[in-house]
Amino acid sequence: MLYSFIATCKLRGIDPESWLSDVLSRIQDHKVNKLHEFFS
Repeated sequence: MLYSFIATCKLRGIDPESWLSDVLSRIQDHKVNKLHEFFS
């Protein structure tokens, strides 16, 4: 699963470490019904 995540990020031109760090720092204050916003 981790390999797929990293490969998909690279295909989309996203730095996986930066993205994951950003999401993990913001997710605790985010409403459950809006989690899809992290994937758009």
